[in-house]
Amino acid sequence: MKKLLLAFALFALQSANAQSIGSAYLVKVQTGQAYSPLNDGTSISSGCMWDDENFKIPLGFSAKVGDKTVADFSFCSGLISLSSDTSGVIDAIFPFSGTDLEDRGWLSGVPVSPLRYRIDGAAPNRIFKFEVSNAGFFDEEIKHKSLADSVNFQVWVYETSSIIEIRLGSYKISHPEDYFYLMGNTPLIGYLKDYDENAGTLGKLYSLKGFPSEPTVDSISSVSDPITVFSKMPSSGTVYRFIPQSVAVSVGETDIINQFKVYPTQVNQLLTVEQNSSANAKAQIMSVNGQLINTPLNLTNGKNNIDVSALASGVYILQLSTAEENAVYKFVKQ
Repeated sequence: MKKLLLAFALFALQSANAQSIGSAYLVKVQTGQAYSPLNDGTSISSGCMWDDENFKIPLGFSAKVGDKTVADFSFCSGLISLSSDTSGVIDAIFPFSGTDLEDRGWLSGVPVSPLRYRIDGAAPNRIFKFEVSNAGFFDEEIKHKSLADSVNFQVWVYETSSIIEIRLGSYKISHPEDYFYLMGNTPLIGYLKDYDENAGTLGKLYSLKGFPSEPTVDSISSVSDPITVFSKMPSSGTVYRFIPQSVAVSVGETDIINQFKVYPTQVNQLLTVEQNSSANAKAQIMSVNGQLINTPLNLTNGKNNIDVSALASGVYILQLSTAEENAVYKFVKQ
C-alpha cells in the first residue's frame, strides 16, 4: 500500500490550479475572493421578467475569444456565453452553462433577477463586467412548482489582454439533478473552439472537471460525445481566470508551481518548501477531503521546514498561496 501511495504522490506533485486549454488559454483558479454585486450597473432586462431571451451587449472595446475578435457579449438564459458571433463558426467561453436560468419572479409576477453590466476604468485598460443576479432555475418551477433556489455570477472581460474572468457569487441549489443536463450535477465552465452552427460540428469543446479549486480539463470533438464537469459545485468566491496563452507571460501570469519546490514526497517529520520569490506566501495542510489541518504558515524566501510529525499516516494536501493564486501538492505522511 505504501508503494502505491508514494507513486500517487509523485504523480500528483506536478499538479497545480493552473490548466492549459488547448493552445488558447491558461486557466487559473482563485478561491475566497470577494464578490461585489453590480448594484449600480446598467440593466439589460429593464425591470422585466426574462426566460429564453437573447441579449447582445456592446463591450465598449474589442477583445478576443480564442483567435476571433468580439465586440459584444451574448446572453441567453439557456446558454450563457461570450461568443465571437451568434452565427457561423464561433468560439465561446461558457461561464455557467448546461442549465436553463430564468427570472425568479415568474410565480409572483414581480421581476427580481436583474441582468446588468458596467464598464470600469479608462482605455486601454477598461473592464467590461456582466452580472446575472439572483437568477432562478426553469426546471425548479416546472418540476417543483417553486423558485426558491438562486445563483449569482459575473463575467469580466479585460481590454487589451482579453483575459476573461468568471466570478461566482452566492447560490442555493436544492435539486441539482433536475437542473443540470451534462455528466454531473454542476454547470459547464469551459471553452468552445470552432463551433459551426450550420453544420452542427465543432473543433473542440473543453470543460473544467473534477475538484473545483483544482480542476483538470476534459474535451470532446463531437457534439454527440459525453463530457465531464465538476464533481461538486464551486464555492462562492471562486474565480476562473481564462488567460490567453499569447499574453500570459507579458501580463506576468506564469505558473505558480515554478515558484516553489516541495520535498520529500514521503515524509516522517519535516516537509521542506523552497520558495524562489520574495512574494508573500502562506502554506496550509488539508486532508484529502478539504478539512484544514493547521493554521496557515507564513513562508520566507528560501527553505521553509514544516513539522508534520504529529500527523497520522496517510495522504495530505499542501496548499501554497500568494496574493494572486494557489498551488496544490500532495504528500504522504509515513
